[in-house]
Amino acid sequence: MIMGGDIRVGFENNHVNHQGTLALSNAEQVANIADTAKLLGLGILDANHFRQLLTA
Repeated sequence: MIMGGDIRVGFENNHVNHQGTLALSNAEQVANIADTAKLLGLGILDANHFRQLLTA
């Protein structure tokens, strides 16, 4: 993330959370990575902005 890369989050990629235990849901994983991005001072795209980037 810090180098400008995109990330994927969710059960289709990883069933384990950042603490090494089974993640409860995709929502838990998304919340964890969003918190990390905020701590790093990085923005998070909403769905509409992301769609615009895909079609640009």
